[in-house]
Amino acid sequence: MRVEQEPAYLLHRRAYRESSALLEAYTPGHGRVGLVQRGAQRPRKGQDRIQPFCRLSLSWSGRGQLFTLGRYEVGPVRIADDPRVTLCGLYLNELLMNLVPRWVPHADLFRCYEDTLAMLGGGRGTEPALRRFEFELLGAIGYGLQLEHEGETGRPIVGRRWYRYDNESGPRPCGPGGTGCVSGHTLIALREWRIPDAESLREIKRLLGDVIRFHLQGRQLHTRSIMQYLSHEGTPHVTIR
Repeated sequence: MRVEQEPAYLLHRRAYRESSALLEAYTPGHGRVGLVQRGAQRPRKGQDRIQPFCRLSLSWSGRGQLFTLGRYEVGPVRIADDPRVTLCGLYLNELLMNLVPRWVPHADLFRCYEDTLAMLGGGRGTEPALRRFEFELLGAIGYGLQLEHEGETGRPIVGRRWYRYDNESGPRPCGPGGTGCVSGHTLIALREWRIPDAESLREIKRLLGDVIRFHLQGRQLHTRSIMQYLSHEGTPHVTIR
């Protein structure tokens, strides 16, 4: 198998043997791919280093699950040089690493990832950008939320009612203010991707966070732990969860 000049973003990189690196990249045409970069620890003079949040053009060849990286080009970094924004970008990468299997292409999700980086880089609403990516990611990998009707009865979602989301069946009616409950207005806003107010955004954040934790099946995200630590330390930050 040989692939030439595929658009990509680096999700993860670690040293491999004496001079190489193992890369996980995300592409529109091949999904998440595993690559070996030979000589990565001793790059040639004038050769750009592959790093996260740059649009890449990658070529690779080989067979099996791990391919050999060939020629590549590195574009400019697409997000701001801000630790808080960088953490948000790393959070996106961790979601893709943990929830998206290798070699399953999702061209729309690739575009959503790219758009989200642009929003993070432009300072255009970090929280809505993260929530939109979470929502699109769940849909792309087959775990999209059922937001049209109640899971058990089939009755339409009503804005003035309250619901608790069941990951197996969908929304179930509950009393207002109950643990994990969200308003029907919020479910409808999420379905139509309208964020009417700050309270609905907080409810959407909690709902998507619960669904993602369910599908992570106990796996922990490092970026979430870092954000929780910063929160305990009183450091101003953008919360992920």
